[in-house]
Amino acid sequence: MRSFLLSDCRDSVIGMRLAGIEGDIVLSKDEAKRALDGLLENEDTGILFLTQNVAQWLEDEVYEIRKNRISPLISVIPDRFGFKDYQGISHYIKEAVGI
Repeated sequence: MRSFLLSDCRDSVIGMRLAGIEGDIVLSKDEAKRALDGLLENEDTGILFLTQNVAQWLEDEVYEIRKNRISPLISVIPDRFGFKDYQGISHYIKEAVGI
């Protein structure tokens, strides 16, 4: 089994390659869909990492894969800028103390 990354960010692909994980850069929803279809044809893909933007482009497809297939395991990761809706722990601390 192999791991693979689909990313819209070149830096994420380079970083994962340093860890021994192959990856492709996709720049549109259509390109991401074609890449995903190709990966699903290859039964050797055990873990599929998607950056947040790619996961949002493929939201329906990812849901169907998780519902109907055992593999690949799909994990959504942040790109180098982090998750876009993540505000960090400081937000929760400020909210708790009323700042």
